[in-house]
Amino acid sequence: MAGGREFMNGTTILVAAKKFYNRMKIKKIAGIRKWEVIEATSGSEAISKFKESKASIAILEVELQGSNGFETAVLLLQGNPDAKIVLCGTPQEHGKVPPSLKELPFFEEPVALERLLDTCAQLMRIKMR
Repeated sequence: MAGGREFMNGTTILVAAKKFYNRMKIKKIAGIRKWEVIEATSGSEAISKFKESKASIAILEVELQGSNGFETAVLLLQGNPDAKIVLCGTPQEHGKVPPSLKELPFFEEPVALERLLDTCAQLMRIKMR
């Protein structure tokens, strides 16, 4: 696999979701935008792949194998305070976002995928300034 930003239009996103169906939905829409998608199912896998791929952004479902998206986001930000992260989960999970992550975008299920990816694109533009 090529290093993170060398794919198609230079955008690599990490999608960490426990459910295969959710990863595939995001992958399909991101593919239309010619973004490379790297998949993870657990928090530790997401952290490893995010670092390894130098992904532009991480989309984290709150429910992951072995940990949760909140813990994973905290660890990603500890390793890279400028990391761009979007969280996804249920309305109940939205109410449990830790104070340190309140500034991150949160999409409640069912996720409007186009809106999610538009938010990702906006975050990446901010980073590039």
